[in-house]
Amino acid sequence: APEVELTVSDETGTGATLNVTLSEDGSFVWYVDVKGGANVATATVAEAKAGVATEVDVTGLTGGATYIAYVVATNKLTPANTTDMADAVKAAVEFKTVDNTAPIGDYEPAFLVNNDDNKTTGAFMYFNEEVKGGAGTLSVRKKLNN
Repeated sequence: APEVELTVSDETGTGATLNVTLSEDGSFVWYVDVKGGANVATATVAEAKAGVATEVDVTGLTGGATYIAYVVATNKLTPANTTDMADAVKAAVEFKTVDNTAPIGDYEPAFLVNNDDNKTTGAFMYFNEEVKGGAGTLSVRKKLNN
């Protein structure tokens, strides 16, 4: 039976790409489970050349969820040798889709300085989840207390 190398790339909020490489010419079936849950995506048989990565796009997934992808492969011998479940489990890989829900943020001024421009010199930002910096802008508006 062929050895299977399985990696995952291009994770989005609704899918990912499985990269499957077999050690010999053959075919494979893949499936994806929610970690600790039910099967959510299964494909038909895909053909593969030895040593060449075959990309499979998985869609219809939920953002921010953890999944496990599995591959079961056969070679081109007659009769074909199939990887047993022990081999398929070795070809499993865990991945997480991107959380596309925008974080909720709030702020409070650190302190105000009595200067000629009446400018706030600092502010604290609070978010309901981890955020990462990147390109873009942040608009903070002053609340009126009267």
